[in-house]
Amino acid sequence: MSWWQGFLLVFIAIPLIVLWVAIIIDLFRRTDLSGLKIATWVVLLLIFPIVSALVYLAVRPRAPLFASRESLEDRVATQHALAYDTPGESLGGPRTTIPPRAR
Repeated sequence: MSWWQGFLLVFIAIPLIVLWVAIIIDLFRRTDLSGLKIATWVVLLLIFPIVSALVYLAVRPRAPLFASRESLEDRVATQHALAYDTPGESLGGPRTTIPPRAR
């Protein structure tokens, strides 16, 4: 393998493959796209890989590629539930001690 082939492999081919895999994962995680639209994007990625990847990244909604599906309200509610006593105990406020581990 020559120097240029190694350069192309490390700095161009591998990042493009990672990008395509990330896009395909993102496509299947999205709930706003129908099955036909997902299939269309996958076919376009196979036929025109570079152009369709750039177009997809330009037109997709602004959200992280690997965003958590848990909403902000769910996270706040979970943190609130963990910070305060359970209904069987006093409901006075935040816990002051860490409960013993179940044995």
